[in-house]
Amino acid sequence: MGAPSKLGLLLIGDSVRELWTLAKDLGSRFTPLIALSAAEAREALVGRRDIAVAVAGGGRADVDPVELLLEVRAASPGVSLVLVADDRELSAAVAAAAKHDLFRVLCRPLDREQWLATLDAGADAYARRDERRRWIDDTVRPLALSLSEALSLSNPGLFSRTLRVRQKVQQASRRCGFEDAWVADVAALLSDLGMLSLPADVAEKLNHGELLSAADQALAEEVRERSAKSIAHIPELAPVAEALRRYREPASPSVPLASRILRAATDLDAYEASGLPTRVAAAKLRARPQIYDPEVVSLIDDGRPLVVTKVKIAGLKPGMVLSEDLRTASGMLVAARGHVISESLLDRVRSFGKKQPLRQPVEICASADACTEAQPSRQAS
Repeated sequence: MGAPSKLGLLLIGDSVRELWTLAKDLGSRFTPLIALSAAEAREALVGRRDIAVAVAGGGRADVDPVELLLEVRAASPGVSLVLVADDRELSAAVAAAAKHDLFRVLCRPLDREQWLATLDAGADAYARRDERRRWIDDTVRPLALSLSEALSLSNPGLFSRTLRVRQKVQQASRRCGFEDAWVADVAALLSDLGMLSLPADVAEKLNHGELLSAADQALAEEVRERSAKSIAHIPELAPVAEALRRYREPASPSVPLASRILRAATDLDAYEASGLPTRVAAAKLRARPQIYDPEVVSLIDDGRPLVVTKVKIAGLKPGMVLSEDLRTASGMLVAARGHVISESLLDRVRSFGKKQPLRQPVEICASADACTEAQPSRQAS
């Protein structure tokens, strides 16, 4: 049996030079790396998924060690983040650790035994999170996607809405370095599952962002609650159930971040579906900070215009995003706006095309960096 792979230990900033000598004595468990600047830290992360512990401390005024650590987390999920601070920085460091869920704060002067114990504890925590992440990636996400794909068979419009919301949720989670991003991702996939029981006219209104009557709104909220209850008995999915149960609550620090992300993503998509440009829709959300977390809205709305073009059916490729409904010549919906083109969807399109003609060309957009090969004909503001 081969020797176990070493874990990466990343030391960031000119003020952590003192740790380098200690780090070189760690034996077989770690491969130490040192980065004296933000640029070097980013370069060290390229192609690396084995960073178990990252340590950053103050030093240069133009480098925020907390921001650097969050970048590490975004690139290497599950990493244990350690912040080193002087006495005068300790209060702010502790507050930052609580806000961003950092693993530990160490205060200078560093004690060797405390330093080594922190690294061992950080590596153990990383191993537990990595095992859990593998289970989530290999089991939970595929299962949630399979369940949500039931919508594509019975209501392709709602399924496309689910995918649009999921894209927004993933973008926000990635940008804020959300360590439990899987919770928001799975919640987005399952949030509309209960909608299968909705009357067709109510589901159609939801998909196109139309106003619902009080009775229809109550019905929609009831089936969303049903989605949460359907998984509440599974202990491992308890955070997802809580995110679904609480995502309609007004934004506050006590509301799970996954809930706040899902609320903003869902309602932003509803405004867009009603015809509002993304910039206008995002502004409407920001105008209600008591309902929507402004920081979350900014994470979803990146301020960049969408590249839009029209292509023939034969020109559709995996990764492109529909910016209008794809229908047959008779008006039957094949895939709704926002649906990401996949191989399975292309198979369905070809099947439909053999039976009846499809309306073309169809409009696609470069949302989520898709459509990079398409030639833009205009920009969506």
